[in-house]
Amino acid sequence: MKLLIFKSNMTRFIKEPAYLLITAIVLIAMTAATAFAVTMKTPTAEIGVTASAAKLLKVTPIKSQKIEFTQATHNQNAYQNLILGKYDAYVTKRNGSYQVTTIRSSALEKQLSTYLNTGVYTKQPGVKTHTFKIFLSILVMSTMMLSLILYKFYFDDCDGMDQRIYLSGISNRAYLFQHFAFNVFVLICISLVATISILPLFGIKLSVGLLAAVVLINIFSSAFGLMIATLTRTKQGAMGIGTILTVLTLMLSGGLFTVKKGTLQETLQYFFPQHYIADLGKSLDGSSKDSLALGVIALYTIIFMSMAWLLQKKRRLA
Repeated sequence: MKLLIFKSNMTRFIKEPAYLLITAIVLIAMTAATAFAVTMKTPTAEIGVTASAAKLLKVTPIKSQKIEFTQATHNQNAYQNLILGKYDAYVTKRNGSYQVTTIRSSALEKQLSTYLNTGVYTKQPGVKTHTFKIFLSILVMSTMMLSLILYKFYFDDCDGMDQRIYLSGISNRAYLFQHFAFNVFVLICISLVATISILPLFGIKLSVGLLAAVVLINIFSSAFGLMIATLTRTKQGAMGIGTILTVLTLMLSGGLFTVKKGTLQETLQYFFPQHYIADLGKSLDGSSKDSLALGVIALYTIIFMSMAWLLQKKRRLA
C-alpha cells in the first residue's frame, strides 16, 4: 500500500509548525498540571478553638492527620471567618461534649467530632488518591480534542483534492487508514515524550502498563476524531460537535467525579468509553482489577473506525 496520504500529511505538518506547537503545548501542559494536582499534599486544616474548648490547645491529638488547633473567639464573625477560609472549622464545648461547626465538609465535621468525643479517629471517605485514573481521564479528553485539530488535513483533502487522490487508485479503506495512522503517530509520539519526561519529575513511577495505556488511549482518540470528521462537513463543525461530546461524556462517565448512588448517572456511566478508561487507570492505581476495560475500549475503537469507513464510503459515492 502506497503511503501517499501519510507522507503528504507529515510534509504539511512539518511545514505548518503551529499544529505541532499546539499539540505539544497542550499535552505537556496537561501532563504537568495533572501530575502536580494528583501529587499535591493535603493542606493542614486550621481548626479554631474557642475558650470553652481551650484544653485542646495544650495537646496535639491528631497532628499527624494534618489538623492544627488555633485559639479563636467564637463570635459574630465566626461564619465570616469560615467563608473566607481563615478557619476550616470551629470547636466549642457544651454540656461536656465537643461541637464542631464547619462549612467545608460534613465528613470533616463528623470525623473531628467523633474523635474529640470518643477518641476514635476514622479516615474521611474518598480521600484515597487515584493518580492514574485522573491522569488517563484528562489525557483522553485532551487527545480526543487534539485529534479533531489534527484531522485538518483530512478536511483540506475534502475540498476537492480527495477526488484527485481517488483517481490515483487508492482505496477508500487505505485513504482513511492513512489519515488515521498519521493522527495516531503524532499523538502517540508527543504523549509518550510528555509522559516519560514529566511524570517522574513529580515522583510518579512509570510502568509498561501505563505507557501501553497511553498508546491505547491515543488510538481510541484518533478513531473518535476520524468518526467525527467523516460525520461533519467542516472543521468548525467537527470541533464544535466533538468538543461537546468529549466534555459531556467525560462528565457523565464518572471519570473525574464520584457518581452518586441511586441517580440516573449511575446507570448511564457504563455507556461511555471514558468510564472504562478511568477503570483502566484505577487498575494501574491498584484499586481495581477490571479486566473488562481493555475489551470495551478496543470495541469502541472498532465501532468508531467502522462508522468512519461507512460514512466516508457514502461521501465518496455521493
